[in-house]
Amino acid sequence: MRRAILAAALLAAPLLATAQINPTAGQVKASQEPEDRYINAAQCTGADPRQLELIWQIQVKSGTFSTGGRYHVFASSAGAYTTSGTNQGYCAESDDTTNGIQSAEIRSLIADDASVLTPEAFDPVAIVNAVGQQACTVEAKTIYICVHWYDSGGTRRGFAQGQVTLSTATPATPVNVRVTPGENALNVSWNDGPDGAERTYEYQVLATPTGTTATVYSRRLTGTSLRLDGLTNGVTYDVQVVAYTEAGNPSTPSGAVSGTPVPVSDFWEQYKARGGTDSGGCGAGGTGALAMIGAAALAALRRRKP
Repeated sequence: MRRAILAAALLAAPLLATAQINPTAGQVKASQEPEDRYINAAQCTGADPRQLELIWQIQVKSGTFSTGGRYHVFASSAGAYTTSGTNQGYCAESDDTTNGIQSAEIRSLIADDASVLTPEAFDPVAIVNAVGQQACTVEAKTIYICVHWYDSGGTRRGFAQGQVTLSTATPATPVNVRVTPGENALNVSWNDGPDGAERTYEYQVLATPTGTTATVYSRRLTGTSLRLDGLTNGVTYDVQVVAYTEAGNPSTPSGAVSGTPVPVSDFWEQYKARGGTDSGGCGAGGTGALAMIGAAALAALRRRKP
């Protein structure tokens, strides 16, 4: 049960914030970088239902763009034909056994505009099936996404092309996870693990109260240290760190390391505990400031007394 909840937390956690990059004529691009440039292992098998969102701008080969036609979108194992003539700029629209190309249509939609900058969603499973990679065993493979514009009369008149990468490689598991207590917090640090099949792009830190299955803290970051705030003093938490590739493939979680937030008695709290009445701040009188200094000096003398 605990493993199932952890797996759900890993899939639900978003990648780091990204921005849309608009295409030029003849380009298909990922709506958001980097996640829409990749199909990861979980998307390939359908375990992660997240769709790829793509945008494009058509390169018209003859005449000008007109509405009323359709976009036919293909996934192909090869890019556009480089030969001159009617096929130049277009990808194979079906399997081409002569040239060893696997290709199939994955979607058709109305062509309202030559520039499609509102992201269109595509099923990663349909994309990998179109190029014969449904086994999801290859660590890295380029898949070409080709958009062909057919006008209202059914004539192919323009194209756009881009690519996504099927990536199933995983990073190394983080090691040397260290947890130290703080006030309603835990300070966590770790190191990169050795021998990952793919480099680490970011990390996720998870905290779960010991003996429960409810993850109460989950955060993504690119560094190797983090302060987990908002925890409860006296409650012991199991902390794990997961590494992610740029495609979003997770490592095996690190071994759980326990930590317990504790109250921290700072200088001000010690002063108040010894009877200090000043409220502090810039408006505090000299008496309050002297009392604080005196309390500190007294504490120092007491520590030195044999």
